[in-house]
Formats: sequence, structure tokens, C-alpha cells
Amino acid sequence: MIVDNALDSYGRIQADGEAGVLSVDEYVEYGVLSLTNPELLPPQYLGGAGAGAEDPVDSGSGLGVWFMAPWPATSTETQARLTEFLSVREVDVVLPQTTSRLQQQQANTTWPECNEGPEVLPVWAIVGKAFRCVHNVDVDGTTVFEVYYTVEGLDDPSLADLVSVAIQGSGWAETVSDTDTDGNGVPDVVERVARSLVESWEAYTALGYPTPTGLPIGVAMHDPNGPAPGSPGVVLPPVVAGGPTLVQLSNSQLFDYLPRHELYHLFQYQYVGLFDFGVDNILVFCGPPFILCGQASRQMVELNWFQELSAEWATHQVQEWHADRGTPVAGQLEMYAFNLPAWFSALDDGLVAWGGLGFGDEQYGSFTLAEFLEERFPTVTGDPNPSVVRQVWERLAIAPSSAVSAVGAVVESNGETWETFLPAYAQANYTVASPDPTRPYRDDDAAPVWRDLLENTAFPTAGTFDPIGSTGVNPAALGLNLARPARIIEPLQSDIVATGQVEVGPGGMVYVELIPPDGFSGSIAVQASGVSSAVDVQAMSFGVYPELCAVPDPLTGAGGVVTGEFLIDGSCRFVTLVVTNTEPSGGTVSVGWEAALLAEGNLLVNPGFETGDFTGWVTFDDTTPNHVWFGTETGNGFFDPVEGTYAASVTSLDGIGPAGFDQQVTVVPGQSYQASVQVGKFEGFFPSAALEIIDETGTVIASDTVDFGLIQEWRLLATSFVAPADTVTMRLAWTQYLTGESSTIWFDDARLEVSDEPANLAFEAGTLNGWTADPVNLGTVFEVRADGQPDALDPYAAHMIIPGTAFGSEQLTRTVYSPGNAEAAVLVSGTAGAVAILEVIHSGGMSVDSVTLTGSGNWIRLSVLADFNDPVTIRLIGDRGAAPTGVDIVFDGVYVSPSG
Repeated sequence: MIVDNALDSYGRIQADGEAGVLSVDEYVEYGVLSLTNPELLPPQYLGGAGAGAEDPVDSGSGLGVWFMAPWPATSTETQARLTEFLSVREVDVVLPQTTSRLQQQQANTTWPECNEGPEVLPVWAIVGKAFRCVHNVDVDGTTVFEVYYTVEGLDDPSLADLVSVAIQGSGWAETVSDTDTDGNGVPDVVERVARSLVESWEAYTALGYPTPTGLPIGVAMHDPNGPAPGSPGVVLPPVVAGGPTLVQLSNSQLFDYLPRHELYHLFQYQYVGLFDFGVDNILVFCGPPFILCGQASRQMVELNWFQELSAEWATHQVQEWHADRGTPVAGQLEMYAFNLPAWFSALDDGLVAWGGLGFGDEQYGSFTLAEFLEERFPTVTGDPNPSVVRQVWERLAIAPSSAVSAVGAVVESNGETWETFLPAYAQANYTVASPDPTRPYRDDDAAPVWRDLLENTAFPTAGTFDPIGSTGVNPAALGLNLARPARIIEPLQSDIVATGQVEVGPGGMVYVELIPPDGFSGSIAVQASGVSSAVDVQAMSFGVYPELCAVPDPLTGAGGVVTGEFLIDGSCRFVTLVVTNTEPSGGTVSVGWEAALLAEGNLLVNPGFETGDFTGWVTFDDTTPNHVWFGTETGNGFFDPVEGTYAASVTSLDGIGPAGFDQQVTVVPGQSYQASVQVGKFEGFFPSAALEIIDETGTVIASDTVDFGLIQEWRLLATSFVAPADTVTMRLAWTQYLTGESSTIWFDDARLEVSDEPANLAFEAGTLNGWTADPVNLGTVFEVRADGQPDALDPYAAHMIIPGTAFGSEQLTRTVYSPGNAEAAVLVSGTAGAVAILEVIHSGGMSVDSVTLTGSGNWIRLSVLADFNDPVTIRLIGDRGAAPTGVDIVFDGVYVSPSG
């Protein structure tokens, strides 16, 4: 025998079964006794740390299934003995001719449902327990339940040795209180059980479940500790065809809750028989010849998981169905949710929450899956649809191999897949107490009952809040002190990239809370790696938890890396990453994540390289950044960074390049942006550096460059552009032109920011960035000048030169986004006789304004009013017109302004 004093009876029997110490017959017999009559067990299986009362909501139903699973492999003798033991029968016990306490009480106590004969005592025996009384419970004229009990004061301990039933002998069942408030001869607690049974029967049959076979259902009441310590409720599936069903109840504090939970198990057995998950499965799991395994197979685990979660859900359904019935004992209405904290502390383990047969908590707490199913797939009127849970059992009746597959089949039959259903379930669990009526859970118990249970639970977390003032985070102000599942807490700091790794079991979910300092304004940039088809990563933005300030937004990308950027302002104050494993029958996935604060306007991750490495940036063309400059280094040609502690360094070698590093950024198509970076050269000869903005096709749409000579200095590279799509790449590149030479180039303080105005619309960048030059004739020159000539708006304007030998027109075009009615305008001046034209091409066609110029310095305004439907094209056209020689035309002050 394996002796482990930390194990209770169940654990010791399972351990010896796994080790082969017990035969199959002994394993089944001892397992049943541990649930019904532990006093009949051999001494080595009694006691232990687990022998005392445990969690009051644990059930023995799962253990009963597991211990009975090898039934077909047991001997015919054991089967016959246990069949007799588990039956209901009358036993005559001949008492000694003495005056007993019972006889002394007969004169003043009358219990019409109890047998009080002084000499021959007929008793009812259920699973080896003797009862003095039976209460018949009818539903619509049919006796559906026989409730067995013994009233306090009617038992006689001396009778225990005289009762001989089934195996080795037995004793009296524990008694129930003799309180009978209405004086009808039935104890109040028995009437409580009867009422709860009837309510449950009516609710389950009304929900479309077929009624259990073998009526009447025997219900054994034990009080207060029950036949199996720590297991107040036991339902054994029928082991004999047509035999009676049986529910055992203990702990009178649960006599409103327990009948509902345990009776639902009998309805479950109408769909899935014991042996659908029994010996065949175990034989496959263990392999022939039959060697008893002490651990559950996957099929058994899944069955027990869905058994218990749906039984807790069903218990709550009874409460909703009979909300106007009698008032339960205080606390009974909440018992179905008692283990919710256990489930919400283990969401990362996987969808199949399982803490062990009969005495694990997670499977009971995962009742929210059934609740989410009925809300996710409502009736045609939009109400929760409890029949969805029954559909799972109907699937199991067809194919009982996998409860997960049965749930998945129901999800698919309702138009969804695991890939959409599980992320939505993960979000619902995180915002369990949300006041938003459009979000799950809409159950009336979610806020007051579930939330209160969670708030009294200290969930494990990774990451902590320092005292207010050190990190600048006030958890209470953000609602972070309120109830929600276990999570990772990550207070973010400026210029520091937070990183982490999460492991998510099959169908599981993990939450990472990204918390900026109080008062921060900007955005949170996030990247997740290791993402596959089995992983969903979404961000939920909150003002004050659990109130969402934005629709949950998925991170996007390819190649196993997804990114996203989420606004932080007065309404959105923190972000939670929700990582979901969308394959409940797959394996554990590992996902890495990075998050950084972007100060208001700057869209880049790690823009100043303050992580001390190249986090957020990707090298290209074999660039090997070989040094990250620590800013306190002095001498040897090193200078302080432009900002912060670090600057990035690359050494350009022997006439190679261009090379460098990129960062992809999410942008808004049509929005204008400014990009810049500080570039320094402190060693070497004649390197060059470039800032480039590259679109999704690989085309450079904006750039700025610098060719360094011998001078050591920092130079600012800057450019502007209009986003052509939803992503662009910012590239920092370098080239060493001279063969045999090397140079060291530094990059610091990179920025990519939204521009308030359409980028370079008025040429104030000093370039034609954003505009496309389209010369019709050779010899046309476009330039931007700031040469002291009388421009309309200093310092820059676009200068168009058309030589006298050329004919036709020249033009500049660009795309502008300004939905709705707007005015486009430009100031134009130039050689007398030349023609300037403003065209606006929009969905309604083209709008045009033109003028013949009267001479340089004479500025004329062209304007167009139009319904600008996103997008429109602005075209500036210069034409030599009637001028006999070459002409100069200057365009300046271009703008687009909304117009009423």
C-alpha cells in the first residue's frame, strides 16, 4: 500500500489503484464505499489530511463516475454485491425486548412518515444506510421522489450493530432536525428539500430535458456531515438497467442548493451513459491488459468538466425559473457561484477547467461558459437561450468522445468558430461586472453576486503597484482595485519598453494590464510575437474599469508578429491585452509581448533608444548595430546624446551601404505626418545618412539626407508626407562611400508625429514632399525657393519655370482628405500673360478656377468650393499662355478649409 498521510480516502484509493496494489474489484468496491459508507473501508484508507470537511460545494458525482468506470471489468460477484448494495429495499430488524429511547418518546412525538414499531423495525436502506422515514413527493399526480430521512430523536445508536445490509453491515443515517413549524408531521428541512426538487424538476423539464428513468428517484438525506466527508452531494449513475436513481444529500446548510445541482446530473445521464466514458476509454488510455490507472483520461476529464459547470449553471436556472417561490435559507442562492474565483484564477490553464474528480473547484466555477453560451446565441427576441446548453448534451448523446468537441459543434451550428467565440468569452470574463447593458454578462447576478465573490479573493498577479507617487499610478482612480480575473499588472514608464512572456493553455486566456502614469497623454504601442493561427491578441481600452472607452481592437500583422497602438487621453486611461488560445484541443502556446509609452504625437516605439538596445527596430541589409551608446561616456570622440541616456550607434565599414534599421508604424490613410531624427557623425570620413518613409509597396514617399564631411556634429533630418495606406515604414539608413574607410554614425530622438495641417500643403517644409511633379515638356523645372523674392508667404513657395521653347502646361498634384464641404485655395503670381489653374478632382467630377497673370508680385487668389468626398486631388497647373518667352509662376499659401 502507498501511504501518504496528506491524502484523503479518495486519494489513497486512487494511488493504490495506479500502483496496482488494488485489483479492479477492490478499486471499484472501495471507491463506492468511500462515497457512501467510509466506515466500512479497510483502516489504511481512512483518515488523512483530506478526511475532514472540505469546501462545502464540492461534489462526489465526478468521483462516483470515475470509481464506477471500470464496472464492466469487475467480477460478476462484485457486480451482484454492489448492485444489491446500491438498491433500495426494506430490511426487517428484530430488536431486543428492552425499553428503548424510541419507545419512551412515542407518547409525545408523532411522525406519520416514520416507522416506529417497537419490536419489528422495517427500515429503508439506501447504499447501506438505514432510514426510519420516507416522504413521497408528487408532481402532477405522479410520485417522482422518495425522500429518505431519520428525524432527530428517532435514532438509537444501539441499533447500529443490529442492522445487516449489503456489505459487512451498516448503521443509521444521520438525523435531520425535528423542527416542524407548520405541524404537518414533516420536518421543515425535508419540506425544503422537496420544494427544491420539485422546482428543479419543473425547470429542467420545461427546458426540454427528457425525464430520468426509474422513477421514483430515491433521495437520501444526511445531516450534517454526510457519507463522504467534504462531499455533500453524490449522484451515482444507474448501474443496473431499469434500476432506481439515487441522489445523496448531506449538510443541511445546502438543502436548497444541493437538490438542484445533483438532480441535474440525473438529467445529464439521459444523454450520456456511464460506460460511454467508462471501460472502453480507460482500456485505451491504459492499454491492455487492463491495468488500473490512477489518473483520469482526457474524455473523463472533459465529461466531468462539463457535468459540473452545467450543473452549477442549471442550479441558477432553477432560481430564475422559480424566482417567485419560497425564500431559501440565507446564502443558498449564491452557492452555485461559490467556486467562480477558483476558475477566474486559473483561466490561463485552458478552457477545460479541472481541479480533480469530485473535489476540484475550477470545473464548478467555470459555469460562466454555459452562461456565455446562452447569451452569445440568444433567442429570436434577443433573450438568453438556455436551450444552447441542452444542445451540447444532445451532441454528446450522438458522439460522446469529447465534451469540447460537443461545445465546438454547438458553437459552429450557431454561426461561429472557436476563433471568434473564445476571444469574446475572454473579454466577457475580464469585464464580468461591467454596467454596460450591451456587454455580457447581462445576468442579474453578475454585478452583485459574482463581483462580490471575486472582490473577496486575492488573485495571483505578476507586477505590482508601488506606493502612489513613485510610479505615478493610482489604482483606485482607474478602478483597478475592483473585481476581475487574475492578470499581469505592468505599470509603464516613459522611454522604457516593458516586455513579458505568457503561457496560455488550450482554449485559455491571459490578461496583461498596461498602466501609464497618471496624467500621461499619448498612446501605448504594443507588439506581440509568437502569434499563430491558434492565438488571438486584442486590446481593451478603459477609462475607469470596467467601463470600456473604445471597442476592443485586435492587433494586426504577419509572420508571427502583430502590433497595435492605442490612444491614452482623458477618456481612455489604460489598456489590457487579452491573449487567447483559440484551440481548446491543442497545446499550450507561448506569446511574447512588448509595450511602450509614446508621448503625445510620437508614434514610434523606443524612439530615443532608451531601452539601451534596438527594441522596436528591425535591421536590414545585414546591418549589425555593434554598439549602443551609454551617454555618460566621454572622450575618444563620443559626445552626449541629444536626449535621454542612450543613442544608437552603427559603424559603417569599407564602402558599404545603404543599410540601417526600420520601424513599421500604423497610420491613418490621408493623414499628414512629420518625421525627423537627429543624426551625428563623430568618427570617420564622408559617410551619409538618410531618413526615409516607405509605403507598403516599398516605394520611398518622403526622405531627407545628409552627407557628412570631416566635421563632427549632430544634424536634424526631417520630412513630411501624406499616409497612402494604413502602415508606413520609417527607415534610418547610412552609407560609407569611401572604400577602405569607416565611420561611426549615431541616431537619436527619432519622431513620427501627426501633422495638424495637410503635410507641406503650403510648401513650408522647403521641399515638394507630398506633391508630384508632372512636366509635360522637357526643360520644365520645379523648385521651392526662399530667395528673397516677393513670395506671398515667407519663407517658401513653389516655383514653376516654363522655358520659351516649350509648349503646353506643367503641373503639381497631391491627394487631400477633407470630407464634407470645403474650400481649396492658392495664391499665385508670375510673368504677365502666363496662366495659372487650380483644379479639384472629386467624386462629383472636377471643379476649376483659373486666371491670366498680370506680373510678378501681383498675387491673385484662386479658390474652389466643392463637396470633398474622401479623397480628392488638388492640381496646380502653370501654362505659358500668350507670353512670348519663358515664364515664371509661383504658387504659395495653398490650403483646404471646411466650409459651411
